[in-house]
Formats: sequence, C-alpha cells, structure tokens
Amino acid sequence: MRMPVRMRWLGLLAFVLMAPACAPEAPPPLVPSPMPSVPPAPPLPPPPAPLDDAPPPKPVMADAQRRYLVELEGGLAARDAKKVAALYSTGAVLTSAGKDGVHESMGRPEIEAARARGFAVMGKAFPDVKWVHTRALQNGDVMVVEWIGTGTDTGGFLEDKPTGRKVGWRGISILWFDDDGLVRREHGVLDPLTILGQLGRDAATRKVRVPVLPSAAATTFVVAKGSPEEQKNLEAAKAVYPLVAKKDDKALLAMLTDDVVHSDLTQPDDVKGKDGVKKELGGWRKAFPDLEISATQGWAFGDIVVTEVATTGTFKGPLGALKPNGKTATTHGVDVIELKDGKIARMTSYANGRELLVQYDLLPAKK
Repeated sequence: MRMPVRMRWLGLLAFVLMAPACAPEAPPPLVPSPMPSVPPAPPLPPPPAPLDDAPPPKPVMADAQRRYLVELEGGLAARDAKKVAALYSTGAVLTSAGKDGVHESMGRPEIEAARARGFAVMGKAFPDVKWVHTRALQNGDVMVVEWIGTGTDTGGFLEDKPTGRKVGWRGISILWFDDDGLVRREHGVLDPLTILGQLGRDAATRKVRVPVLPSAAATTFVVAKGSPEEQKNLEAAKAVYPLVAKKDDKALLAMLTDDVVHSDLTQPDDVKGKDGVKKELGGWRKAFPDLEISATQGWAFGDIVVTEVATTGTFKGPLGALKPNGKTATTHGVDVIELKDGKIARMTSYANGRELLVQYDLLPAKK
C-alpha cells in the first residue's frame, strides 16, 4: 500500500532535522604547544681598552735607515752629540779612527762622549765644517754610507796654529741596524793623515788628494735586490784577494777590465789600467813580501760590492819615505768595488793611514 505523498515529505523533513544530532562531534581546533623558554644571550664583553705602553709597530728597515741619515745630518749640522748618540741602541759599538789608530766606543754614553770630542776638535779647527753623504748602499739590516767632510782651518787643528787652508776628507761607515731602526754597530774608516797632509803637517810631507763636495747635495741610494746576479758579483769580488798572497797576477789581472781604476784614498792619485795595477802590487810586495789580503765580510748591491778587508804583512822593504823595521802587523780597510760584465771596473779603497803607523811602530817618538 503506497504511502501518501504528504506523508513521504513529512518523513524526509524529520530525517533532515534529526541528522545533525546523529553526526559525530567535530574535533576541537588544534592549538600549538608553547615553545620552551630560552634565557636571553648574555651581552658581549666590551673591547679591551688600548694599552698606553703597547710597543709601536716595527719600522720598515729601508725606511728606518733613510730616516737615520736625515736625523744624523741634523745632528751633525747642530753639532749635537746627544742627538746623534740617540740614533744608536743602548749597547751599540762604534769603531772609528783614533789617536791609537782605531778607537772603539761601547754603549750610548761612550758614543755621545766620542761625538762630543769630535765636534770639539773639528768644530774649533774648522768652524765652517760640513759633512755630505754622497752614496748610501742598503742590504737588509746593513747600510754602507760614503761621505765627504770639508772645512777651512781658521781655528787650528789639534792645537796647532791656524793655516787658513781649505781641506777635505773622505770616509765610509758600515752600519748594522736593530729591529727598532737604531744603529747597533758601526765601523767607520777615514784617513787622518789626509787632513794633516793638506795642512802641511804630515811628517813625510807627502802629496795627498783633496776631495771636494759634490755639486748635487742629494744622497744617491742603491738598494740590494738579493738576486743570484748579486751573489755572483760578491763571489767574483772576494775571489780577487787570495790571488794577492798566491802572487798569481795573471789570474788576478784577468778579473779586471782593461780600463780598471783603483782609487786608494790614502794616495794622491788613481792607478789606471792593468799595467798600473800590476806596478802597484809590485810596490806593496816589495815592502811586504808576505803580503796577504782577505775579505772578512762582504755585501752586494747590484753591480757594487763592499768588502771589509784585513791586510797582513812583514815590513821588509821601503814604503815611500818609511823605512822597514821587520815588524809584522795587520791593518783594516773597506773596498767599494764596481763591476762591469762580471769584472772589476773600479775599486775605491778606504783606509786609515794612522793605523798603519801605529801597528808598525812608525810614529815618531814623543819629545
């Protein structure tokens, strides 16, 4: 029996109204779990305050050496021994010409005292004295400086009567620097007899050369490169000295250019050419038959080599006006050698003539 239409609609409506009550309950909304609490990071510590006594950075060696020359020139011009001594380390050693041939000053106080004595003697004798640094050769912690001094004898040199003569002298200094840019050691060489000869006070009244100040006041700087070529130049220059004792003139002359020049600054004139060098060697061997010359130290600066040399011999033959006495001694000097194509083209020799007289007992007896 069919249900009337009206009854079917009433049943459907009842189902729709009852459906929500029969449906399952909706799940509760998801709520994120709380994050665990993290303590805040501690604040960064403040940067350390700069120390007032922190050591300054070490100077660049080449720059420190150039500053030394500038400050030295100022000290020399002012004749300020204290200012000059401040350029040396507290334990520095200075070797220079002295009344006993060579004098050694140890420590800054002694160096200041030595400079003060020098300023007193030279400044009194030559009130217009000037020093000019002509060339500076730099190689690591070593700098070699060639220089010239000039002045007019209006005050009397070494308590003698003034002569009014203009004189000049050339010298060389080898300086070793420490990491702070201070000089820790210096070897200085000049010939006091050159000054005395120009004043007419040399006992032998020998002729001497008179250096003049260069027209250009600027110092020429040469910096070593540390190249293999420089090492070869150093070895070539040092190889010459043993040949003197061996008397191997053929090998020695082969290491020289044909137009070689030797400037021995204790002598009045240059020696030129291989024949001139051979004749010069003959004269020294006649005076010192057992002559030996050795390079104790050496440095290369491009085509320039500087060597410290020690010369030993027994005085058995005449040397100018000096008479032999059979004494054996050693003297010291510095050679500046210029090479060309691996051969020696020029050698300038700095020596202290007074050291030779002292070491060989050739000074006149004191009255």
